[in-house]
Amino acid sequence: MISSLRLFVISLSFYISFSMLSIREMAKFVVDGGKPLVGKVRVSGAKNSVLKLMAASLLSEEESRIKKAPLIRDVQVMGEVLKHLGAQVSLSRGEVRINPTLKRTEAPYELVSQMSAWLIVLGPLLARTGEAWE
Repeated sequence: MISSLRLFVISLSFYISFSMLSIREMAKFVVDGGKPLVGKVRVSGAKNSVLKLMAASLLSEEESRIKKAPLIRDVQVMGEVLKHLGAQVSLSRGEVRINPTLKRTEAPYELVSQMSAWLIVLGPLLARTGEAWE
């Protein structure tokens, strides 16, 4: 008779081996048929990339255009923060346009507290104007 501990070890070993096999199998695509793949894949923008690009637009004096931007709450709030700083911002059809004419270096807490990535504005703001809000 097999002890329960030994049975547990055998079961655990089988589970780990099976799990690793499943992970390895999920990590690849197998294309079978001998025909080339043809087509297009639409890639949408990522929120965190768009927020960083919006903040980086403050470094320029020219208009910035960001395409394929997801129009989600954080992007809208970042647009409001930039507008408060003096930039002209338009959000439409997955495109963000920013004309970074700055008039202020402080944004109200009510705006920045709504956004998880508000800190990324400080670096470009400081580099462009020499000061940033506290």
